[in-house]
Amino acid sequence: MLLIMLAALTLRALCAILFTGEIDTEGAEYARIAQNIIAGKGYEGLATQGTQLFFPPLFPFLIAGVSLITGDAEIAGRILNVLSGALLVYPVYLVARRMFDEAIGLGAAGLIAVHPYLVQLSTTVFCEATYLTLLLTALYSAMSAVDKPTWRRLTVSGGLYGFAYLVRPEAFIFMLVGMAFILLGQVLLSHGNLRAVMRRVLVMPICFFVVASPYIGWLSLQTGKLRMESKSPLNVATELRIQQGHRLEDAAFGVDKDLIVQGVWNQPNINIVRSPGVSTRELVTMIANKSWRVVANLYKSVATSWEFGSPALFALAILGLLGGPWRRSLALDQLQLVILLALSTFATFFIYYSAIRFYVLFLVFFCIWASAATMRLMLWIQRLAAMSGLVARRQALAGSAARILAGAAIVIPSAVWTYPVLSEALGTRPIEAVSTSLAASGAPMRIADVETLHANAEFVWLPYCDEITALRYLEKMQVTQVVVRSDELESRPYLKKWMEEGVPNSRLAARTISGTGDIVQVYDLHRTGPGG
Repeated sequence: MLLIMLAALTLRALCAILFTGEIDTEGAEYARIAQNIIAGKGYEGLATQGTQLFFPPLFPFLIAGVSLITGDAEIAGRILNVLSGALLVYPVYLVARRMFDEAIGLGAAGLIAVHPYLVQLSTTVFCEATYLTLLLTALYSAMSAVDKPTWRRLTVSGGLYGFAYLVRPEAFIFMLVGMAFILLGQVLLSHGNLRAVMRRVLVMPICFFVVASPYIGWLSLQTGKLRMESKSPLNVATELRIQQGHRLEDAAFGVDKDLIVQGVWNQPNINIVRSPGVSTRELVTMIANKSWRVVANLYKSVATSWEFGSPALFALAILGLLGGPWRRSLALDQLQLVILLALSTFATFFIYYSAIRFYVLFLVFFCIWASAATMRLMLWIQRLAAMSGLVARRQALAGSAARILAGAAIVIPSAVWTYPVLSEALGTRPIEAVSTSLAASGAPMRIADVETLHANAEFVWLPYCDEITALRYLEKMQVTQVVVRSDELESRPYLKKWMEEGVPNSRLAARTISGTGDIVQVYDLHRTGPGG
């Protein structure tokens, strides 16, 4: 187990050192929140006007803490994810060992350690690596409490679910599922006094709310009503605009000819959160309209994606899930994992776009089931070898080879997908150099872009509108620099012209080409009027 963890850490650390470039948009927001926390500026991000209500606080607070050592929030975020990604192998091992046996637990941990998608994810500043490690540890504690619901196990599980919630709010629902299975286990497995356990299990939500209540109280104070999360109002508002016929970019960043913001994401979060809520009928209609999209995205991401190592991973996961008998305790564990995956899928109804990382919990659970499947495959091959008259040593070799080949069928397709992604990230280092150069000038800047160029500057989303309205909006927002990217020309009506002819009333301040051939041009705007 120690060797597997060291391998996981080494792979992630090397990829983070060798392949990282420009920070991702979400990571830039987390990093700026962390910087503002340290600077005493409040819980404010880069791409969000005013108080940031979308992202829960634990991940940016962790980045802030580590950045006190590193002196750089981006590096701190990457270090956190490298460590979290490496640590994930241990709770996965514990869950798989509990459900099956030691060998399958080690196999699952090994898959998690070397899986290229998870390695690549750990080099970013997304929150998934930290979230998964907390969630899987909480899940193992809850599963252990099914067998023996001690105060310690229930306390640890509730607290860990609370910390996971402070990274991703859906962990609260997962805690309720864990509680339900602890009680169901007492009924089906005849463990102890049910009434006593029902009273004792309440320690889980108590510990959860001890951890989570400061954030819940703060969020409720900010929004004016009791809230456990404020992601869904923003996502649902965007999805409804898309279903009304707006392009995604218009729904998110639209501005009308009177310079009134119509998009969801180019105005303060609080404006959307405090706006009139969505009716039940509107919500049901939205879910119905999105159903086929959710099914298609699920199938594409889980069953066929090379990123995850499917279709081999999907086939092996099904074999591991259904290929053997279920004793009662295993049936409870299997059912709990399936329900968590169903809830994760349901959550995507409330996200206005799709990304494969939204399904990463499938990847983790599939690695557990795939490890069980490869063990069964190894035993089947050994039996066939024995029936063929091979000696015991050759039987063992045949079985081990089958298991290795099955693992390779998962890892190789994922590696084929992952290497270009890592290379593309490496290719953005010239863009990162431009950002660093702008930041080194020390001049106050307000940059408009379709992605968050960090540069220690204030940020404004380029509006979705016509060119004249865009120029007026940039003037209104007192933008000093505009970034034009060749890979985003279709995202705004005017960007293709600006790439070819330049931004009107500006000068070209910087130009670079990424390793993948994408052109990035930065223009200084010539301000006019008061303060220009």
